[in-house]
Amino acid sequence: MHKTWLLLGANEGNILQTFDEVRTLLNERVGEIVASSDIHTSEAWNMDSDTVFLNQALEINTFLQPLQVLDICKEIERILGRETSFDCGSNGSSHLRQSCEYQSRPIDIDIIFYDDIIYNNPRLFIPHPLAHIRQFVLRPLSDICPDKLHHVYGKTVQELLSSLQYC
Repeated sequence: MHKTWLLLGANEGNILQTFDEVRTLLNERVGEIVASSDIHTSEAWNMDSDTVFLNQALEINTFLQPLQVLDICKEIERILGRETSFDCGSNGSSHLRQSCEYQSRPIDIDIIFYDDIIYNNPRLFIPHPLAHIRQFVLRPLSDICPDKLHHVYGKTVQELLSSLQYC
């Protein structure tokens, strides 16, 4: 059995209903959700707008491998209306591009952690390569796993969040 931590994010449509549908589909296809954060509001990150996003972190027990989880998350995004255009927010190799445009979306599902592994694949990087600098990721994670160690930076989720809040 493996543990994975995912982050849901959205700013289009009926977000609360979408999050409910995502949780149902993840329970059916990935594994049992054992913890869910509160739903947090955050300003758009790296977007030129006053857009507000909702975010929720989930902890899931799964028998699947990381790329299987990624493929299911991307399929769930498509089912719920996410267009498959280039996305800077995915936790695949697109984060390496110097210029990209973040866009509004009905749903985004990112893998933040998977067990305590470091995983580098052209399609997926774990831990998520930008999680440690994003309050909208760390705040929901701190609800469900404040003592989870970021195994690249050697700090807990709560320590990373605290360091951002005092910058």
